[in-house]
Amino acid sequence: MSSNSPEARELTKDFSTVPIAQNIANDKNSTATKLASLISTGQSKLTAAQVILDNAASNEAVKIGKDAITTLLAPAKDVVALLDLVAQVHPAVQVAVGVIKVVVQLELNRLDNDKHIAALYFTMSDLLFVLADLDPMFKDNDGLEKQLKSITDNINNFGNFCDEYYKHKSIVRTIFSTRYKGQLATFATTFTDQKSQLQFLVNMKSAETVTAMKGSLDTVSKNVDRLIEFLEKKSPGERDVVDMVESRGGAAAVIGDEKLLNSIASKLGEKMNSDIQKDMKFTLRWTLDEALQANQACYDLKFDALQSQIEHAIAHSTEAILTRLDSGPHNLINDEDIRAVWKGEQIYYGLQFDLLIIFKLTRNGHQQWRLSCKIRHFVDAIHHHFSQKFLSHQQTTGEKHPDFWTLNYMSKVIFYPAIGDAIDQDSSGYLSVIEVNHFFERKPQGWSSCEWIAYWAAGWYKNTILFKNRCLSLLDSLETSRSTMLQANKDDDEIKWYFFDNDALPSIRVIVDSIYTNIFGYLGERFTEGHDKLHALRTERMTVEIETMKAQLTKPKYQLNDVDSVLAVCGTRQMELSFLCLTYLLLSRHKKILDLAQTYVLSDEEFWVMSESIESLQDAFDKRYRELMECWRQQRLDINVQLESFAAGMFEDWHNKYYDSNDDSDSDEEESEPDNKEKGNDKAAADDEVIGDKVAGDRVAADGDGEKGGAETKAANANADEDDSSDSDSDDASVDDVKVSPDQESEDPKAILVFPLPSPQPDVATKPAAPVKEDEHDDDDASGAPKKKKETKLERKVTALAAKLDSIEKLLQEVLVATKAKMQP
Repeated sequence: MSSNSPEARELTKDFSTVPIAQNIANDKNSTATKLASLISTGQSKLTAAQVILDNAASNEAVKIGKDAITTLLAPAKDVVALLDLVAQVHPAVQVAVGVIKVVVQLELNRLDNDKHIAALYFTMSDLLFVLADLDPMFKDNDGLEKQLKSITDNINNFGNFCDEYYKHKSIVRTIFSTRYKGQLATFATTFTDQKSQLQFLVNMKSAETVTAMKGSLDTVSKNVDRLIEFLEKKSPGERDVVDMVESRGGAAAVIGDEKLLNSIASKLGEKMNSDIQKDMKFTLRWTLDEALQANQACYDLKFDALQSQIEHAIAHSTEAILTRLDSGPHNLINDEDIRAVWKGEQIYYGLQFDLLIIFKLTRNGHQQWRLSCKIRHFVDAIHHHFSQKFLSHQQTTGEKHPDFWTLNYMSKVIFYPAIGDAIDQDSSGYLSVIEVNHFFERKPQGWSSCEWIAYWAAGWYKNTILFKNRCLSLLDSLETSRSTMLQANKDDDEIKWYFFDNDALPSIRVIVDSIYTNIFGYLGERFTEGHDKLHALRTERMTVEIETMKAQLTKPKYQLNDVDSVLAVCGTRQMELSFLCLTYLLLSRHKKILDLAQTYVLSDEEFWVMSESIESLQDAFDKRYRELMECWRQQRLDINVQLESFAAGMFEDWHNKYYDSNDDSDSDEEESEPDNKEKGNDKAAADDEVIGDKVAGDRVAADGDGEKGGAETKAANANADEDDSSDSDSDDASVDDVKVSPDQESEDPKAILVFPLPSPQPDVATKPAAPVKEDEHDDDDASGAPKKKKETKLERKVTALAAKLDSIEKLLQEVLVATKAKMQP
């Protein structure tokens, strides 16, 4: 290298001349500028929110609509960004920021915000904006850390209160308004007091302490009074309801008066139903302190999950991406092998299915991938990368690479969709850098990247079949337990709802039944190489997945009270990836509860929690379904094809039963039930049906129960055995031999039940008569009416195809006869 070259001059540069101090000063000025901008914006939003509070408190005619609630919540968004900057100077603030971000985001994620809660978020934001005045020289030993700890604990308790508050319908919150009135006022007073204390602490280092504090303390009492007035403000309809409840002796007296409840509902513009009545009944049994304590575990579950999501979002934020993008988009990929693929270090000329070139290549041989790429291109590229890598290993060592067997799964086009679906979170058909990183970050410790890919190519599907069979067996076992439990339990309205309502157990059977169990058999594929290794990965993954979910579910004792709690346990918005594992664990716990119901009379609250958990599970599934449908529609894709192929058809029956009420293929074969329940669209009744072309498979025996099913299912299983005997059946059976128990707890009721046993228990446990054998009432529904067997789609297609073939054969015979007649002299 020449001494006069630019590179040499750069290396010999005197770094003592670099204005480092100036650069640091510039950084500080930049932070100060951002902070000043956020303070200015935040103060204007606080002023706007304060005006709404003042007007509402002083004027009865002022209505608090959605726009006003949005204004009250607006400062909370800014305070999070402001505290992020303050935390760079004061590490003690960092802990508080972590809690505040989660509590604020939980509220912003809600679709329907309550005006009282929004007002308290405004007060909380007003308190936290004081931290913007912290002097850079402020020391932690001046009491800041202790004060922040008190504020953080109060905000966390407020988050738990909001979670418990929003669990109840708005009409229930109105009827029980006196129950929440005191706690709302307590939070308002505490936030205001903590603001005064924090202001005193922040300003005591300032020369203007006396002046600053005087004006602040003079307004504290006035602000609290106005906030309390706002919290007590009610619409005319709400005031009438509160007066009606108080005049009749409180909520306890109102609950039993159905006529009065209907009147209350009409005043609030709602309709009374059984769900609201149940909500009121169980709310009445607990004091607010008891309810908050019982809800703490569920709140902590959601809090921890959202905190992890926020941390992940920060790590993959737009700003973080832009700081690394200049050096090449491949540097955004964390996995070394995938980074090499994204960079395009090897030129790939594809010759597959008559396609000469798979990728567009630039002049230097790099693929033109930036922040996303097509799924098909990605899987082609990783297959090529690993095949070249393994070939090089074999040439160097003379032995096959230990992961050589994974090429058998990466090389086959039929596995491309399964791999893509596991990575592609929004089902867009494209993989982003963030999605790819997220996928490989979930890779189990000790697994190679190609093993992780091979698992999702075929292993997940095989494990899904096992979970399906186990869930079906548990569903049958639960039905048997219902028939043999104590009569007092059997007569409980909550257990009836659990078994028969369309939002409960029937909806879960629809989802589980929907899984195709013979995809590989239809395609005629056999995968012998690496079979044992894939089986080992499947077993390990199943064990880890079950244990991880058990650890999450144990904290709230298997309670899932809303969609957020379900997603927190799953750990991903891609419900389809872990839905059956969660369902299996939840049904296993419910089976244990019903086993206790054979001996003990259980609290109806126990059955209510079971129903609530199942309803939350299917609500989360339905939310994911609607997300996928919207994405597929926006891409102008064939919905039916997507439903049949995505996640082994998991969403297909859900769509056909609950949304596609005008399905032409079924309209001639199936009549709608009279008690259809609405769920966004018309929702058909969730009756059990013959699985048909979705082969049920051999159900895993549970609790000594034998196989159950009609002649159609058994025949379908026999066909599946013939089609796929060398793969799915033998392999699945071997996995089943691995004892992965979902629940190792003792049979002590205290360890299993959420609620204590009612006291006193009956001295003699009288069980109902033994249930009628299944085959005697298999074709009857709960009302005694015979069920109409559905002809499956495959059977209809086969019948139509056979008819066409017969007509073609007949036509050919006629042509042949005519041709012979013409050839004769």
